[in-house]
Amino acid sequence: MTARLFGAFRALGATALFLLAGGLAGCAVLEPEPLAGERRELTRARALWQRQALTSYRYEYAPRCGECVTTYTRPVLLTVDQGVVVDAEYVDTNQPVGINPQVFGTVDSLFALVERAYDQHAYAVNVRYDAERGFPYDVWIDWRADLADEEHGFAVARLSPYVPTVTGFSR
Repeated sequence: MTARLFGAFRALGATALFLLAGGLAGCAVLEPEPLAGERRELTRARALWQRQALTSYRYEYAPRCGECVTTYTRPVLLTVDQGVVVDAEYVDTNQPVGINPQVFGTVDSLFALVERAYDQHAYAVNVRYDAERGFPYDVWIDWRADLADEEHGFAVARLSPYVPTVTGFSR
């Protein structure tokens, strides 16, 4: 009886070692999270952007969508001052957009959009980040495979620091 008991413990020990050594590596419990690589890339790019410490900057924002009218996709030059969009003008005419500029996003809000697409399991998310500053400069999101015309994206270009001009003196 002692020999049987010893044999059973030895088999149990071997099974435990097998499991601890990775015998269940193919088990769904141990699989990486879907989009783990994309989320790491987002985190890396966002950290690079935050290291820039730019709170005032200008950038060209060009919305994209599958079925939009041309006036919606006109590139806009946005001015962000201390983290708030304070001005928006059309790139082709230098004329004000004519709506509250805060409807447009800061770079931080562009990161948030990409993250929301991952969180909400969008059908397809294609993102390219600027290698030097980290901001997303080419984004396309197809929210649902079973719907048409809900996909959209944007391009970002000419991002540069912004220094407001002083127009008056105070005493």
